[in-house]
Amino acid sequence: MRLCLLPLLLFGCKEDCVQMCQRIDNWLTECGYTWESTFDEQEWSSIDDCYDDYAEAGSQKEKVCVRRAHEWDQKECY
Repeated sequence: MRLCLLPLLLFGCKEDCVQMCQRIDNWLTECGYTWESTFDEQEWSSIDDCYDDYAEAGSQKEKVCVRRAHEWDQKECY
């Protein structure tokens, strides 16, 4: 997993968006959900799809990632 993150950090996906994807992944695992069922509209099937969507994140998208990461930290299982 760590080897996967290195290219993302070097060539695209910014740290805040990487952290957001990781927090989503942690929430899914903790709550027993899958990427496919939770993000069917985005057609994400794994954390890699989340990374791919944010690979070219600019400063505005980075700000969104910071906010969304915090939201995922606060989100409860339902």
